[in-house]
Amino acid sequence: MKTINDILNDAKFPSITENDKAFIIAFDDAMNGWGYDFGGKYAGKLKFYEAQITYAKTGTKSRTPFARITIQKDHITLRFYFKDIDKHRTYIESASAHIKAAFVFEKGDCISCNPKYCTGKNYTIDGQTYFKCLHSVGHLNNPAVERLPDYMALLAEFYPARKPKVVK
Repeated sequence: MKTINDILNDAKFPSITENDKAFIIAFDDAMNGWGYDFGGKYAGKLKFYEAQITYAKTGTKSRTPFARITIQKDHITLRFYFKDIDKHRTYIESASAHIKAAFVFEKGDCISCNPKYCTGKNYTIDGQTYFKCLHSVGHLNNPAVERLPDYMALLAEFYPARKPKVVK
């Protein structure tokens, strides 16, 4: 199975900056500590991206994505998959500007999407109601290592660690 270092050192990704590599390695480490991994695989050369590295819960069959790093020619983006945003309104409203930006932004309204494929996300932040495309919420542009604790705290807010099941 490929490690994150194997993937980042691949000749296919010469445009990744050292700062972006450092973030991806640190994020991978943090996610592994939380019981998430990318399964040693990544999606390469998509229509709009150079690659995507998707993180899911380790040891599960379904591999439902929780986070994704998108590698583009000139930057990377971190995306979390969030549900029930209104339940976390207080946290988001008091979060740092770079965290809040993943929820409060101008574009991304669910107008041009095909309703057959996009149900959208409806939530309220600071008294303003948003109806955003399912695919536009949760993007953190140009993530940085120094902001990693904020990203992991955001993940913990939406997906708190669960107590192990007691086997009887």
